[in-house]
Amino acid sequence: SDPGAALAKLARGRAGTIGVTLGSEGFLWREGGVESRVSAYPIRPVDTLAAGDIWHGAFTLGLGEARSTEDAARFANAAAAIKCTRFGGRRGAPTRGEVERLMRGG
Repeated sequence: SDPGAALAKLARGRAGTIGVTLGSEGFLWREGGVESRVSAYPIRPVDTLAAGDIWHGAFTLGLGEARSTEDAARFANAAAAIKCTRFGGRRGAPTRGEVERLMRGG
């Protein structure tokens, strides 16, 4: 019932980053003993099929591009938000341009 407490417990004695996606509540993670959160984009979802897959793929891409955990999470949140406004799994996946436009506020 308390994701932050669960992350703190799981992170004890471990180095690195541990996190959890929280759907409309964003992404919560612990890194270096510090808890952080990135909010989700406010949307009206129509289909959440594959949203988690889109989020994890975008997050991994962001980390692979040497983005910080926070920036990778913002990128992933934007990608998943766009997907949730469209029907279909893979067919609803956004392009990089669409994700970057949402991140810029467009």
